Amino acid sequence: MVSLAEPEKRSRLVRVRCTPAELERWQAVANSRDETLSGIVRRLMDGTPEKVRVPIPPADARLVRQVAMVGNNLNQIARVVNEARVIEAHADARDILGHLVIIERTLSKLVQEASA
Repeated sequence: MVSLAEPEKRSRLVRVRCTPAELERWQAVANSRDETLSGIVRRLMDGTPEKVRVPIPPADARLVRQVAMVGNNLNQIARVVNEARVIEAHADARDILGHLVIIERTLSKLVQEASA
């Protein structure tokens, strides 16, 4: 069961003496792991495992561009539907179907290019 109580506020401070070089090195380690120095100390003292972050692979610029085009088409459809709220006229329905055909063709091209 998940507790809905607010987490206890961290109000105590722990001091650690170190040299300027140590502090710089420790801060560099924290930055390289995308963590705070306080977070690393808490994790080590509590014995909780380090979060493993899977790197995001680089994306093909053409693929990103085509996905953006699909997103643009979806936004246009959403705008039409939100403006009309209810599709009453057949002309609106044909317009939306036309947009859906464009999205289908774009996705087909995307799959073909990704498979090549």
